[in-house]
Amino acid sequence: MKDSTDFAGTIVDVAANGNFIVHVVDPGDGLLVLTPPFSYVTEPSRFAAEDQFYNARNSIMRAYELVKDDEFAVSAEGFDTNPSKGQTVTVTATTRKLHTA
Repeated sequence: MKDSTDFAGTIVDVAANGNFIVHVVDPGDGLLVLTPPFSYVTEPSRFAAEDQFYNARNSIMRAYELVKDDEFAVSAEGFDTNPSKGQTVTVTATTRKLHTA
């Protein structure tokens, strides 16, 4: 697994539902993978939490090529730190989450 080359974004706003709006400054070779965080496991409740969700190997997913000035929303669970408006967003291969600085 390698890091996404040159992806850079900025958190430009916080939506009414609490999700963070990321504006794409430089898409690099990054892809946006969209899969609803749905789990059939509901008990114990800690296994139903969104941070326990993952995409299984060889499962079918949709991936969208990003372009400059795209915007997408990400919940706080999608970041490896506490996100806030104005932070820079990058991607690394060592985590399933966005990195903020």
